[in-house]
Amino acid sequence: MTPGGDVSTTYDERLTAPRAYGVIAALIGLAAALIVFPYDVLMRSFVPHAVRVEVVDQADPTPYLCLSTRAPEALKEAVAAARRA
Repeated sequence: MTPGGDVSTTYDERLTAPRAYGVIAALIGLAAALIVFPYDVLMRSFVPHAVRVEVVDQADPTPYLCLSTRAPEALKEAVAAARRA
């Protein structure tokens, strides 16, 4: 303190987060997304019905898709119509 009571010391304050915090947050978000939204199943737990659709493309190694739907008969008919076209 100066004799007049003024504080002459200055402080350098950092008001931003380090860059590493952004990277860590992005990695946590990616990990959570991979846990909550599996990339190989299109299912919703609150929809009670599902339709298994066989994949007929020889170049695709996926044997089938399991799709959740509230109207399984309508989806089945739509897939059958698309295959006939």
